[in-house]
Amino acid sequence: MAKKQSKTKVFSLPNTTLYERRYEGVTKASYFVYFNHPEKKYCQVGLHTSKIEDATEKAKQVEAALLVGTPLSQIKEMVSSRSKSNENQSSESKSVNRPTIGEVIDKFSNTYRNWSKETHYRNRRKLSDLICAVGGSSAIAAEINKTDVIELLDKKEQAGMTSYNRYLAAYRTLFKWAIERSYMDTNPVEALSLKRVSQAIPEALADNEIKALLAELSPYNKHVALLLLHTGMRWGEASSLLWENVDWKNRVIKLPITKSKTFRSIPINNTALSALTWLRDVTDDQVHTINKNIKSSFLDRSKVILCKDIKKGLAQASKRAGIKHVHAHMLRHTFATNLFEKTGNLNILMNVLGHSTPQMSLRYAKLRGVGYEALDQLEGYTEE
Repeated sequence: MAKKQSKTKVFSLPNTTLYERRYEGVTKASYFVYFNHPEKKYCQVGLHTSKIEDATEKAKQVEAALLVGTPLSQIKEMVSSRSKSNENQSSESKSVNRPTIGEVIDKFSNTYRNWSKETHYRNRRKLSDLICAVGGSSAIAAEINKTDVIELLDKKEQAGMTSYNRYLAAYRTLFKWAIERSYMDTNPVEALSLKRVSQAIPEALADNEIKALLAELSPYNKHVALLLLHTGMRWGEASSLLWENVDWKNRVIKLPITKSKTFRSIPINNTALSALTWLRDVTDDQVHTINKNIKSSFLDRSKVILCKDIKKGLAQASKRAGIKHVHAHMLRHTFATNLFEKTGNLNILMNVLGHSTPQMSLRYAKLRGVGYEALDQLEGYTEE
C-alpha cells in the first residue's frame, strides 16, 4: 500500500517554486522545484536533499539559470553536481565558514557604491552568468576554479570583444572588492587583459536625413529629438534631466552626475531653448499622442522628458522616412560630428560631450572652426 504524501509550497521566485514533500511515517522531507522552461512546460526537478537550507540554495540556482536561458539538461546536471559537491565539501571549509559566491554577490550588490544603480542593473546578467559558470550560488567564493571563469569569458569573446571587456571589467571589480574583505584570497581574472577594440567612426545623420526624420516624428518625439540634436546629451542624461537643472537665465543645462562621474554643463542654443520651452509647456494630450496608456497622474512633471524612451518612435519614423535605422545615441553622434565640423576645437567637444579622454572625442574629427558660439551655427535644422 502506497504511503500517503503531502506537498507544501515553501516559497516562490519569479520563475521557480520550491515545494516540500513529506511521506506518512517518514521523518525526513524531500524537496523539488517546479518551473516552466522553453524546452518543456511544467518541469518538476527533484533536489536530492532533505535539508531546507540546501533546497533553498538549489532553488535559487535554478532561478539564476532560468534567467540566463540555460538549457534544461544543464539545469538538471547543475543541480545534481552541486549536490555532490556539497556532500564532498571538506570539514575544513565548513569550519572556516567562508562565504559562498551567492553571498558575496548579494553583499557586493547591496553595498558597493562605486557603481551607479544603472550599472548595478546592467551587470545583473553578468553576475548571474558567473554564478552558473562556477556551479551555483552555494560554491565557496574562495574556492572558485578560475578555469570556469575563463571558459565563460572565452564564450563572451566569441560574441564580441566589447562583450568580453564588459564582463571582465565587472568581474575584476567584484573579485577585487571580495579580496579586500578577505572573502577571497586570489583574483581568478588577475592575469587577463582587456581586448583591444577598434573604434569605428560613429554614424551621424546627414542634414537631409535629419529633416526627413523630424517630418515623420510625432510633435512630442520631434522636440525631444531636437533637444538631443542640439545638446548632445546621452539618452540616460536626457531622460533623467530635471527642470531644476535647466538654468534659463544663463541658458545652460547643468548635469550634476554623468557617465564619467563629473559635473558637466551644456550651453543652450536657440533651437534647444525652443525645444525645452515646448516640452515645459506640453499638455497631457500632446504627451498621450506617443502613448495613450500614460495616465496624467503618473506623469512626473519635475522631469524634462516625460516618456520612458523614444526608441520605437525613432525606429518607426526612420522607416517611414526611408532612411537608415535611427536610435537616440545616433543623435548624439550627429551633434558631435556637426559641432566639430563647425569648431575644430577638441577641448570644446570634450567638455560638451563629457568625455574624459580625447581619444573618444577624436573620432569626430573632420573639419575645423572656433568657439562655443558655434553651437548657434547648428540652427540649420529646426522644428519647422
